[in-house]
Amino acid sequence: MGAPMLIESKRFEVVREAETAEVRQAIYRFRYTVWVKERGWSSVAGIDPFADMVTTPDDEGEGVTHFYTGSVYGADLDSSARLRTWAPGELPDTVREFYSLDRLVQARGAGALKVAELGCVVAHPESRRKANLPVASLFRAAFQVCLDADVDLLVFALHPGMVAAAARVFGARRYGAALRDDHSGPLRPLVVVPSDTDHHERVGSLFAGPAWKHFVLGRRPCVDLGPLTPCFVERDERAFSPDARWADYEERFFRRGVDRWSFFEGLRPGVTEELMARGELREVEIGTRLLDDEEEPREMFVVIEGCFEVLVGDRAVDVAGKGELIGEVSVLSPGGERTASVQALTPAKVLALDDAALCALNSGDPEAGYLVMINLARFIAERFRERARLVGRLEREIRDLREPED
Repeated sequence: MGAPMLIESKRFEVVREAETAEVRQAIYRFRYTVWVKERGWSSVAGIDPFADMVTTPDDEGEGVTHFYTGSVYGADLDSSARLRTWAPGELPDTVREFYSLDRLVQARGAGALKVAELGCVVAHPESRRKANLPVASLFRAAFQVCLDADVDLLVFALHPGMVAAAARVFGARRYGAALRDDHSGPLRPLVVVPSDTDHHERVGSLFAGPAWKHFVLGRRPCVDLGPLTPCFVERDERAFSPDARWADYEERFFRRGVDRWSFFEGLRPGVTEELMARGELREVEIGTRLLDDEEEPREMFVVIEGCFEVLVGDRAVDVAGKGELIGEVSVLSPGGERTASVQALTPAKVLALDDAALCALNSGDPEAGYLVMINLARFIAERFRERARLVGRLEREIRDLREPED
């Protein structure tokens, strides 16, 4: 049984290390339950349908630590993650290539560094209903292990819609690494430099305290940032309440960690082909604004590939991925007003549909038009439910802040 790791906030889960084969096997079964049974990801590497596990050779061996939250012996898990560490000069080529680490490890003679990777982060959808923060707790525990193990760089990969939140919460840096794809969609590699205390303090990272205590008070040696700094892609992040940072990251994890319902779901092939014929396929480059809140074209888009960031003013409020709708409000509202701007986070492809195309579909094939409108209404209802849940959470947090502590 792993000893509980000290975490200072009452909102964090108790995180344990899996120290026995039985607990590790429970984690592998947990992955299968969430990834394969719950989310239907059939292309996950290491699926064993006979044992109901997801495991690979990377899960065992020296330098591997498995974290989990939930019951002590792994019978009822809320979340899990895997941390792998490599001594200087021992980084596998596969990891180096996946994370584009040549940009950092060999940047301008940076030399050999001790590298850790946090991956296989899994959380059961039911965990979001609790007041704790299991996913954030896993990252907090992994960072502490990295400090104790004198890790120079901690790398991980996230959905592009979570990058801004990770930069605020963990002090994660972009460094121009290539976008990657796995069973869950596009992933953006990021790096945390534990010893870069100035950066953690400047962005308000929640790792600033532990890092300052370890490196400044503890007088531990720090990474020479000189060769690495030119690689970092800086971006100003909006101010964010420290108390809400973990909750914001947790919300984004669950929002993007589970495949959303697709607009094409339930449509017979002929209807989908009719939509493709009446619409216009467009390719969108990364960083391009697909639409702006000041424009008023009566046009909506179905995301075919890639993902987009939804902005209200300068604030990112959502991310739209494959199968989701963008701009549906302008098509349905009488005035055709835009309520948000949308910018491509990755190279993308969309199907553009205007109100004339939808009207023509209704006239030419009433049954197909009916099915499309049902799916459109369902999508709007799903999005409204997400907003209602978010508002409910914010109201509970405001109420808790107003109520005096016992």
